[in-house]
Amino acid sequence: MREEELYKKWRQLARSGQGVSCGGHRLRVLSPGRLNETRGPDFVAARFELDGVVYQGDVECHRDVCDWYRHRHHLDGAFANVLLHLVAAPHPDLQTVRHRFSAEPIPTISINVASESSLAECPLDRVPSSFPDILNRLALRRLHDRVLLFQDRLEAQTAEVLFHRFLWRALGYADNSAAFERLAETLPWSRLTALAGEHGWNEETAYALYAGLAGFLPAEGDPDLWTAALRARYRRWQTVLDAAELPSGSWQWAGQRGCNHPHFRLAGGVAVLWHLGERPFSVLENLMAQRLGCAPFMQRLQTVFYRPCRSYWQRHFSLGAPQVRTGRRVYFGAARLTEILINVVLPLAMAQAARKGSEGFLAYLESCYLQLPSLPVYGALRRRFAWVKSWPAAVHPAWLQGVLELKNSYCSANDCRACPLSPT
Repeated sequence: MREEELYKKWRQLARSGQGVSCGGHRLRVLSPGRLNETRGPDFVAARFELDGVVYQGDVECHRDVCDWYRHRHHLDGAFANVLLHLVAAPHPDLQTVRHRFSAEPIPTISINVASESSLAECPLDRVPSSFPDILNRLALRRLHDRVLLFQDRLEAQTAEVLFHRFLWRALGYADNSAAFERLAETLPWSRLTALAGEHGWNEETAYALYAGLAGFLPAEGDPDLWTAALRARYRRWQTVLDAAELPSGSWQWAGQRGCNHPHFRLAGGVAVLWHLGERPFSVLENLMAQRLGCAPFMQRLQTVFYRPCRSYWQRHFSLGAPQVRTGRRVYFGAARLTEILINVVLPLAMAQAARKGSEGFLAYLESCYLQLPSLPVYGALRRRFAWVKSWPAAVHPAWLQGVLELKNSYCSANDCRACPLSPT
């Protein structure tokens, strides 16, 4: 294990808002800080929350807790501002290290950096009858971690900026979330809509500009007519954008299902945002403020997110590729809409409500979260948890979120003895 894997995990925790449990303690990364490429701690000016207390300072990463003393950091003034020691070696309890210039001990948190494929199958073959309540509690903990992440970022960014950024991230799944987020930062939606009003752009032009900045449009060759038209539009307006294209190699193409291909997902994202207009999150927030029941609420959302595919995307999943019969009439289905609600719309709305002190609205949004329509069970969960294999094909989304929280907080830390589903 190299420290670079810990760096990657630390940044991933900052992006996702996912909490980490260690010996009964809870860590949440608010900002990863700046990676220090010179002498000193690995991350400078990071922000994190440990057991409800927010800290800002430096973070040092090691394979094992003993490396702190082995590398003589406890005697080095460059490490005097370290507030968190991050290690990969599993420890069931929170430990501390010391620095000679600090009277306070430095907490050491263990986070697991193993790949999903290296995790062993859960040893439980059955779970207690109370498992729905347990999973709901875990799901709410996962939700609240994400709400806190948005609350923190609302200190520096507007809800509209965050919605655009995190909607793009949600379109990319794990493989392309970072690339989609960079694309959102390269051309913020507010800038695109302002330029669209100034120059008379339509949805097709908006897609051309994003596709060009993403590197999706071939620089030469003889693509199909529509791809060529998109390339021409991008070249016409490229200088107006004054933005750099994403580096080649930003995108992961291997193993992508057709409907998850970045070209197709980008078209869906642009279609939804274009329909919502200049302030997309405000439109959704106004809809949620009506406090409809779950069923009518989902029906109204479907009118927003079920944007019809243009004819090109009914025959292609990627630009310039040979024609196929995609069978797609809309860009997003019910499952994808529910996941966007879980990961972006509801937690961001709850963060806004918490900042305003709207307790009643918070309770309504949390109730919506627990009543969302069923989702297909993720294959990775069926493979890992024997007791999930007996579930029907689709279950409450809160159950799936609860199992994900269980896996991240207990299974990944090899902390089976603390697992809330284990026999007492």
